[in-house]
Amino acid sequence: MDSNKESNNEKKKMSAALKLTIVFICVAAALTFFSKTMYNAGIPVVQVSPVMSEQLRIVHTGEGFVVPKETAPLYAPGDLVITEVLVKQYDVVEEGDVLAAFDVSGVEAGRKEQCMELRAPFDGVITGVSAHPGMMAGRYEPLFELSNTELGYVVRLVVPMEYARFFYKAKISIFDTIHTIPGTIISRAPVPGGGVELTIELEPGRAQIKPDMLAVLELTHVTEKFSAIVPYTAIFDEAFVYKLIETEGPLGMEYRVKRIPVEIIVRGEGLVAVTGDLRQRDEVVVSSDRPLADERVKVFKEW
Repeated sequence: MDSNKESNNEKKKMSAALKLTIVFICVAAALTFFSKTMYNAGIPVVQVSPVMSEQLRIVHTGEGFVVPKETAPLYAPGDLVITEVLVKQYDVVEEGDVLAAFDVSGVEAGRKEQCMELRAPFDGVITGVSAHPGMMAGRYEPLFELSNTELGYVVRLVVPMEYARFFYKAKISIFDTIHTIPGTIISRAPVPGGGVELTIELEPGRAQIKPDMLAVLELTHVTEKFSAIVPYTAIFDEAFVYKLIETEGPLGMEYRVKRIPVEIIVRGEGLVAVTGDLRQRDEVVVSSDRPLADERVKVFKEW
């Protein structure tokens, strides 16, 4: 009997000790959980993306109007009154066609024939008309603008300064036609207020083109390899990124962010090439649930 009692007592002690152990473990786990929760409470939750080293595809689109590559102003043969205008804007003319006639009643006999009419000096398209019947035409005021269609057409487009040096070719869709025409950039000129105007020559003979047709342009270029490319969403205030840094904290490994000044080289499709203290495979913040400073963060990596 005594031995049975001792055995039961021993079992009760072991059971009590086991319960105490379980309670202790649960309390310790709860304390650890709540301490981590309290420690992490209020810190920003961020998403990050790696810094890449690769080429960048740059795309820029815009609209412009087709204009002749070269035009010439045409003047009256003297100070004469216009009696008839025989062309209108966008008329196609051939060399020798009469554009306007003048009243030569007051002109000496020897000059009447050469002053009677203004003729086209070459084949082309009338792209500007300021003459009208009854108008006194001065010899220094252009009456018509004539484009030389044999020299082709261009489209002009203003692009941001950072893009201008990359583009050499263009794909041009012309409204009112079913054609997409290749184009070559033949000149670049700065414009007031920033940006660069590109003059793009259309490849000849690819469509029935006329002046003032609306054109949609797409310019693309694949750059050389840049050492630091980040998503555009990683750039804050156009001036810096937040780099993720892993450090040892009181409760194990933790993350902090450090603000790194950067300079934008060029923007691509959702990506930006930058200079700054960044290396390939560094991680930068692309979103945060609150404003950031140089501080501890929690990284959310489930996209």
